[in-house]
This record gives sequence, structure tokens and C-alpha cells, in this order.
Amino acid sequence: MASGSRPSSDQRSSSHGKRRKIMVENVSEFSPSMINGSSPPSFGLMNCVVCGDQACSHFYYGVACCHGCKCFFWRSVKNHAEYKCRFNKNCEISINARNACRYCRFQRCLKAGMQVESVRIETTEKPKKRLNEFADEPVNKKFCVSPIVEKIKQLELKTQEEADYNENESSMLPGSLNEIFAFPESMDAFRTKIVYRVRLHAVTEEELNFCKFRTLAYATDYIRAISELNLIQMDFMDQIKLLRHSYGPLTIFNMAVGSIKTTRDRSLLCLPTGITISKHESVVTNSFINNLVSNNIMDTLFEPIDELNPTDDEIMLIRAIIVLNSDIEGLNTEFKNSLSNMRDELHNALYQSCQNDQTNAPSRFAKFLHLLSKTTILARDLIEHIKLSHSFNTGRKQNDPIFYELFGDLFHDEIVQTQSKANDYL
Repeated sequence: MASGSRPSSDQRSSSHGKRRKIMVENVSEFSPSMINGSSPPSFGLMNCVVCGDQACSHFYYGVACCHGCKCFFWRSVKNHAEYKCRFNKNCEISINARNACRYCRFQRCLKAGMQVESVRIETTEKPKKRLNEFADEPVNKKFCVSPIVEKIKQLELKTQEEADYNENESSMLPGSLNEIFAFPESMDAFRTKIVYRVRLHAVTEEELNFCKFRTLAYATDYIRAISELNLIQMDFMDQIKLLRHSYGPLTIFNMAVGSIKTTRDRSLLCLPTGITISKHESVVTNSFINNLVSNNIMDTLFEPIDELNPTDDEIMLIRAIIVLNSDIEGLNTEFKNSLSNMRDELHNALYQSCQNDQTNAPSRFAKFLHLLSKTTILARDLIEHIKLSHSFNTGRKQNDPIFYELFGDLFHDEIVQTQSKANDYL
């Protein structure tokens, strides 16, 4: 379920705020027989008119629908979503396949009679104070929040949205990196809730493999959200380049911070899927992370992060600095300049946050930069391990084409998709 506010039963009341023009193809009065694909059985108000699942006890947006379709429709309108169909705009929408195509599911919602104007988007306005009310108030630097911090908070919320995924649905992996960015729903099976916790059980190869794709889904969602929130415009090739250079450090930084926030035991590395790696256990060698990498993370990053005790805003800014790297080779000049300018804003915001601390601001800021360099070095070890597993396990190249395209192996560089292939998804 998406983070933030969730729709309630009173959302069918009058709406306000800016509405998005949503394209509906030949929407007419709803009749189940008129909808493409198999129609759900109708049992009064017992079944969702969109997918056929059990409907909620109340009407939402004018129709009887299930919790999943209700939230999907609300989230689509709230986020001004634009979906694309990979097939012929005739996909089956049923209980077990409702997430296969977001475009067709949204069109089904509209044809079923769900009303866009009934979605209420909260617009909370803070009361304005008169100038003389500030006369006796002391100046506090902590209230001088940089605008970029608010943008990054929106980015974090969008990235942490969970998918409305049904375990009965097929979880076939996408065939290429282009497909991941062109059709985000192809990674829905791995968009589980991010949970850092201590679990004193040996991790399995299957659990680590799932964790690998969960971290990939997080990284791709983060980069895609940058473009969707109009922070920086980029095409699929630009997104793939950012992913290739930020996946390693972003994954390592998140695991280190998540572990520090979860436990005081510095011999445990917590992963975002709720599993834990101990310094004293042997990790399966073919996994995306091994004992050497996990131990180096604990030995190198735990102490400085614990000493800095970063705030939530500082953690968000560090993540953004990791991803928005303007030093990547092969970027066009315009995109490179946009990255550089935004990274300067992030550095300024991070330094401003350091000034809010009681310690010496320049020293604290320098420690954050040192932490970034350590994370980058550890990321190289992680990527080298992934390449090593590709080099001497020929079956993994076929079973794991996404990571092989992303990083290649020890004998070949990463497989770079041509621009013409990327244009096929535009």
C-alpha cells in the first residue's frame, strides 16, 4: 500500500484542488459485457466491478470495488499517473492478474464508473501570521529548511510505495533494464515493505536472491521518481547509467544505516527484506553478497555512522547525493550540468543541516563526505563480487539477465543497450 494518506469512505464527497486531464478511450456507460477481457461475476455488491474480488462494504468513487482497486484508483489519480500497455490494450483484469497491466486496470476503473472528481486530494494550508507576530520570536536556524529537502522528502515517499501485488500472480522477471524503466509494474513482485530487523536464523540463497531484486527495485524506483517529480528530466539511457553507478553505494549505505537504526549489535548486518547476516555465519558464495563484503560494511561504516548519528534529513540527502552523480562518464553536457547543479544544492542543504547540530559544522560535513568515499569503495567490492559470480557460473547469465546486463562479468564490461532499442519503449 502506498505510504502517506490513504483513501477513506468519505472520499466520494466533493473534491477540490487541481485535477489532471486523464485520457479515457471511448468511455461509455459501464456494462460488464462491454469491458475488454473476461468480466468478473456479478453478485450484487459482493464483488468488485473492476477485478471480481470481494468488494468493500461501502461504495467508493461511485461503484462497489475491492480495497486493492479502490487504492489503485486513488493512487493513480493522486500521482497523476500515466500508464502504457505493453500489448493491445486488451489485457485481462481479474483477481489473479489485475496487476499485470496498470493501463488496462485504470481504463477498467473508468469504464466501471469510478469518478475521478470524487478523489479528494488534501491541500493543507498553514495559517499565515501577521508580521508583528514574529517581532518577539527568536531566530532559529532549525526552521530554515532548504526547499531541496522538501523535494527529497517527496522523492523518498514515492520510492517507498509498496505494490498491490497478489502472491498468486506470476512473478516473471523483466527481460532488460529498458523494460524495468518502461514498465515499472514488471518489478511489482519485489516491491515488498522495507523492514530492517534482527532475525537470528541463517539466511538462504533464495532469501538473498530476493533481497538482491528488492534492492534493485528500490534503486530503479528512486531514479524513476526523480524524473516523475520533475527534479531532473532524463531518458531511459540516462536512468540506466545512474542505476549502474549508484546501485552499489546506495544498497550498501541503506543496509548500514538500517542496521545502525535497528540494533546495537555491531556484528549483525540487517537487510531490507527482514533478514540478518551475522559476522560469524557463512553466507552462500553464489549470493549477491558474501562474508567479505558484509564484514567490511560492518567494520568500515558502522562506527562512523554511529558517531555521526545522522538525522532523517541527513540520511535522505546522502542518498540523493549518491544517486545524482555528475562524474559518470558518457553523460551528455546538459544532463551532466543538471546533475551537478542539483548536487550542489544537496551539498548546501547537508551543510546547513550540519550547522543545526551543536558540534563543529565543517568537521561534521567533512565526516559525511568521508563516509561517502568509504561507501563508494565498498560498493566496488560488491560489484566485483557480482561480476565474479557471473564469470564462473554460466547458468547465472541466463537466469539473471538483468544484473548481467547491469554489470557484466570479469571478462566483459556491462552490456550497454543501444539507443535504438531504448527508443522502442518510448
